[in-house]
Formats: sequence, structure tokens, C-alpha cells
Amino acid sequence: SGIETKVEEATSRGRIDMVVQMPKYVFLFELKVDQTADIALDQLHAQNYKKRYLHGGKQIVAVGINFSTQSRDINDWKAGLYTSEGAEIRSLSQ
Repeated sequence: SGIETKVEEATSRGRIDMVVQMPKYVFLFELKVDQTADIALDQLHAQNYKKRYLHGGKQIVAVGINFSTQSRDINDWKAGLYTSEGAEIRSLSQ
């Protein structure tokens, strides 16, 4: 199917919760519980997790997701789409 998934992908600055590689895109997921999608996305940026995937010829999608223990569901998410060089194309949110 051309999809490769890794969880707890180690970097020199921490661990990316989940990485999904597809032919044209790399998705980087940071997951939180009872926090916010902003906190998750801030961690992706602060730890510079996308650095490893720059210049690979694929666009990068950084996704922050928060799960609520009260609703037992995703209650917040945000994402950013970046070029393969790291320039932001656009941001997305719920």
C-alpha cells in the first residue's frame, strides 16, 4: 500500500508519538490526553521533529491531537502542512 507507520520514533530531541510515511507525504502525530492540540503542536515544533524528514521530497503534515478522558474521544486537533524544505504552506484546525 506504500504506507509505513512507526510509533515512538526516537530522535535526538525526544520521541515522535507516531510517524506515517506515504508516497507524497510524511505525517507526524503528537498525541495528548486532557491537554490541548496547541500543546501537542507546540511540542512538535519545539523539539523540531520535522527536521529528520526535511529535504526528503515529501510534504510534511504535523498533527497535534488531544483526547478527552471525559468524552473518551478526540476533542481537539490542529495541523500544519509544510513543504519538504520546512516552509509552512497552511494550517488546519477543527
